[in-house]
Amino acid sequence: RISWLPVYTEAPSEGLLWPDEKAISGFAPATRVRMIDDQWLVSASCFLLNAEVHGRRLRECLGFTDKIPPKVLTTQLLGYSSQLRQLKEKSMEKELTLTREKLVLHLPRLYGLLNGYVVHNSERSREDIEIITTNLGSRPSVWLGEDFVVPSSVALSVGLDARPYLHTAPASMRAFRALLRTLGVRECFRPFDYAEVLDIMHQEFLTSSLPESHTTLAVSIAQYLYDHSTSLSNPPYLPSQSNVLTLATKMYYNDAPWLHDGKKRVCVKETISHAVADRLGVRSLRKDLLRSSASGLNESLGLDSESFGQRESLTQRLKNILSLYAEGPGTLFEFVQNADDAGATRVTFVLDVENYPDAALIAPSMRRAQGPALCVYNDATFTERDLVAISRIGQGSKMENVAKTGRFGLGFNSCYHFTDIPSFVSGDSLVIFDPHLDYLPDASARDPGLLVHFGPGRADVREAFPDQFRPYLLFGCDLRKNFNGTLFRFPLRTAEAAARSGIKSTPCTPDAILNLFSAFQAPARMCLLFLRSVVRVEAKVRLPDGS
Repeated sequence: RISWLPVYTEAPSEGLLWPDEKAISGFAPATRVRMIDDQWLVSASCFLLNAEVHGRRLRECLGFTDKIPPKVLTTQLLGYSSQLRQLKEKSMEKELTLTREKLVLHLPRLYGLLNGYVVHNSERSREDIEIITTNLGSRPSVWLGEDFVVPSSVALSVGLDARPYLHTAPASMRAFRALLRTLGVRECFRPFDYAEVLDIMHQEFLTSSLPESHTTLAVSIAQYLYDHSTSLSNPPYLPSQSNVLTLATKMYYNDAPWLHDGKKRVCVKETISHAVADRLGVRSLRKDLLRSSASGLNESLGLDSESFGQRESLTQRLKNILSLYAEGPGTLFEFVQNADDAGATRVTFVLDVENYPDAALIAPSMRRAQGPALCVYNDATFTERDLVAISRIGQGSKMENVAKTGRFGLGFNSCYHFTDIPSFVSGDSLVIFDPHLDYLPDASARDPGLLVHFGPGRADVREAFPDQFRPYLLFGCDLRKNFNGTLFRFPLRTAEAAARSGIKSTPCTPDAILNLFSAFQAPARMCLLFLRSVVRVEAKVRLPDGS
């Protein structure tokens, strides 16, 4: 207990946690001292040695090689959480940016040590786990890249983006699965959790109109509850046409726009389809009006007559999905993550700036897809299950999530930031999606896409439509034999296409893709540390001469 070891009286690194007591004396007892190498793990509760110790036996004797106790580690983590919160409250943007940069570098080691305590199976480890869960379980202790949140608001699996209420653990945190699960992080959120978000939003805003972002979230949660056939014990709150959260059973969906509503009933938000509203307890305006109207209408239509409700379009569904997922380098990372899940070792992004010939196409309307495109290649091949899963994304009556679509959820949906007509070739299959039903011949709401099989014994698609399939002749793909890899092609949305797009009204230029490549460079290097199979990520530009 004698204070005899020389220690720092000022923080040796900018942004380091540094309690006031450390400025009192220049010496401290060995039991409360750690070496400078551990500064980002212990500075909130331990002193830092202001000297060098070269001898291994001396370091062991002084306890510098002992495991850092979980109480020290949890104190440090909560200190970072508190520090970040205070900087945000004071709007200290410069210090906030610096602190976040430091945390990105040093938190993995801290979480790794805590995860080690959870994984280690012994009598002592149970005591350590109790310390960890007691200190962190109900406090903001899970790092999301920019802030800390409580574990109960986080899930490991990607689902509906319900921020700022529910969060998905970033890929960099999934390496600490044992720790996160022990703290209370979910494997995935249940429909009930999303319904609870609507209750929380109602308590927050009461009779005030929701901001646009919250309205979009509420609509998406309603769709999610419908897609999962959720049976709720109480009716949920849904946004009205004036964006006020109201009990579903106190609203109507307007399935009778041709009839006059003299009572001015409260109607549910028009972006919530009639089928969704009906399932969640919203009343049919048509049926309600028929009950109180002339008997002639009852006799001619009947309460059990066919509904006049309309289906929400696929493009509107995709537009709603895009509104939840920010455009940026994260869209590229999702393709890397999908490739890693498939066991690929290489991912290459290519900006193909060539304007391809447009005479021999499967339809004249496909000329709009022959310009510059973003291509994404990986050396893994689609399985039959992958083909079925990806074809269901955003289609039919379901807003698909990753639990439904396997590997292809957010990553593939993100492509609609760039294009209106995504496509890919893998194995012996080439698939083109046309959610607008405006490019492919005979595209319909039932079949908004085209699947082409090629290879020995099948018609030569290149010979029949050479201009159409020329853009896919990259990375050894010849559309005549099985292609051992996967190549996505996303023709960039032109200004003309953006003006008529039902998904996104912003064009995507080659310069925008180049800027995206630049923004992705640093995160790409970092993400390689946490991938299981991908060892190489490239970004290239293919010029019109093929170089």
